[in-house]
Amino acid sequence: IKMLGENVHGEQVVADKSVANNTGKARVEILYCTKCKWLLRASWMATELLSTFSDDIGSVSLTPSLPGTYIIRVWRNGADQEPTIVWDRKENGGFPYPKDIKKKIRDICFPEKQLGKCVENK
Repeated sequence: IKMLGENVHGEQVVADKSVANNTGKARVEILYCTKCKWLLRASWMATELLSTFSDDIGSVSLTPSLPGTYIIRVWRNGADQEPTIVWDRKENGGFPYPKDIKKKIRDICFPEKQLGKCVENK
C-alpha cells in the first residue's frame, strides 16, 4: 500500500505503509534540525527508547526537519492516522530528559508497563 503525503518541508512524499506499519506496534518519529546539528541528540533519544521499549516499539525514525525543530511524536499502534506529539522543543521549552519521554510514551502507548526504578523514581 502506498501513501502520499507531505514532509515538514511541504514536499510530496510516497511511503510504503506496509513497511511503516508491518508490526502493528507503536511507532516513534523524532524530527530534528540538521542546521542545529541535533542528529546526535535525536539518535541518543532513539537509542534510549529502543532500549527501554525493545519489544513494544516497531520502529523509531529520525527525520531531518526545519531549523529549530526537535519534535518527538508517536503512533500508538503504528496505524494511527494522526500521531500524538510527545515533545515539541518550541512548545515545551528546551530538550527533554529521556526518562520524561519514556514516561510520556509509556502513558500514551503502554499504560500497564512498568519502567523500573531508574525511570520511575527520578
